[in-house]
Amino acid sequence: MRFEGSFAQLKERLEILAQVGTWKELNPNQFEFRTHSGGVMSWYPGTGELSFQGKPESSLELEQLVRGILSQDGEAMPDARPLMENLAHAPEFMNMSFLDDSYADSELVLGFVGALGTDLKVVCQIVEDRLKAFRYTSNSIRISSEVISKIGNVPDTENRVERIDRYMREGNRLREVSGDNSILALGAAVAISQLRYQKNQGAPGRNAYLINSLKTPFEVQRLRKIYAGGFFLIGVHADHERRSRYLLKDLQLTKEQAADLISRDENEKEPHGQHTRDTYHLSDFFVSYDGNLDALKNQVWRILDLLFGKPYVTPTFDEYAMFMAFSASLRSADLSRQVGAVLTKYDCIIATGANDVPKAGGGLYWPTRSEAHEIVDEEDGRDYKRGEDSNAMQKKGDCRQHHSLITRALSG
Repeated sequence: MRFEGSFAQLKERLEILAQVGTWKELNPNQFEFRTHSGGVMSWYPGTGELSFQGKPESSLELEQLVRGILSQDGEAMPDARPLMENLAHAPEFMNMSFLDDSYADSELVLGFVGALGTDLKVVCQIVEDRLKAFRYTSNSIRISSEVISKIGNVPDTENRVERIDRYMREGNRLREVSGDNSILALGAAVAISQLRYQKNQGAPGRNAYLINSLKTPFEVQRLRKIYAGGFFLIGVHADHERRSRYLLKDLQLTKEQAADLISRDENEKEPHGQHTRDTYHLSDFFVSYDGNLDALKNQVWRILDLLFGKPYVTPTFDEYAMFMAFSASLRSADLSRQVGAVLTKYDCIIATGANDVPKAGGGLYWPTRSEAHEIVDEEDGRDYKRGEDSNAMQKKGDCRQHHSLITRALSG
């Protein structure tokens, strides 16, 4: 359906709609009309196109009404009254997500992950300030002081190195004795439940809970299982030099102390230790903090605009390229790990690739349709079909060969 003319002329032709909803200018090339019942009509002056979205039943009724009015040059439709009554009726609950503040009240749980020395407090403060624009109340939950301290035993100390070390060790101990590597995430969930009851007697409301910070993939998995679509993980990146400088100057650590703590934080060897590096890779969003607060604010604001449904936030080329690399990794069946990559030039993707077994004669093994109409791999193709990791076998063969050469050299 199309309308050729100005916005003022369209409003005049559809004057009767003022009884069932409101108009809004989203941008110079898009005007939106939203009925009380949840139907949405968009008009694009550049093309004259009218499109209808929103609640299915209301959308169809709105389209029927508009089509009838425009086809009769603005005259009233004989059967317009039933449609008008339906479109004017607002349902008791409407689940919409728009930046115009028409979305329903809901909770938001944001987890943060960053390597030791990353100033997550700055990021959390920017998030809190921005959430006020959406009438959200923020509640900060620190895993160290509000979870580990309450369910564990961390002796107080003035020494900052000892304090960090004790929290690390106690977190590891709690994971080990409980037999659950997500125990700290469960503690954060309990804290959220308590805050919810204190503020809203158990009702969700417009509350955001900021969890600072997560250190194992198990914690992320647990929170995603508990809060499903209401949980998002934000990974904050700061380069090694900046993180070391923060620990040396702000926390007064020595170079040796800073290096040891950073190494332990990223990937402890014990099974119940911290694995920040692996946790970081699970993030839904990434921000980079290089000391420029304006750049950091813009990154955080963009993330929240995405969460609250701003329709014109599209991925940057780097973000799209990373998505393509992740997508490419899905076609790998390597037994050690699956990796995807893209080759780019001048903001164009030239090629994509993944690690997998090369096929004799060129190319790679792809699943194909069998005579029984099943999608299967060739029996003597990929490593998992052959029952061994060819890369690992090659390494073992090289090691045996080197060992033999060294033995002969020493004996000769």
